[in-house]
Amino acid sequence: MARLAAPSGRGTSCSASATGSRQPSSATRSGDVGAHMQTLLLAMTAYGEASCPQGLLSFYADEVRAELDGPVGKLLVGISFGYADDAAPVNHIDTGRAALRETTTFHD
Repeated sequence: MARLAAPSGRGTSCSASATGSRQPSSATRSGDVGAHMQTLLLAMTAYGEASCPQGLLSFYADEVRAELDGPVGKLLVGISFGYADDAAPVNHIDTGRAALRETTTFHD
């Protein structure tokens, strides 16, 4: 279970479990991790924390384990978080977006 403590003492928790004898597929597990990660990222935003998922960390699992003295297991993703520096120029980059009508087709 992951727990995010808020400055006011309140927090939010995320947990996952599987029941039954059938093991979920790796696609199902990845989807579950993604859903829980999204919830955690949104909760951090609600409490004023900036965050960024780091999917590339899975390619460096051994190095991450060695640095953190962590247990052996699968490393799917990491999350960097903290307080954004609003004065930093990198936090004001606008890459622009294509208009919705240029990227999406709606069907009746």
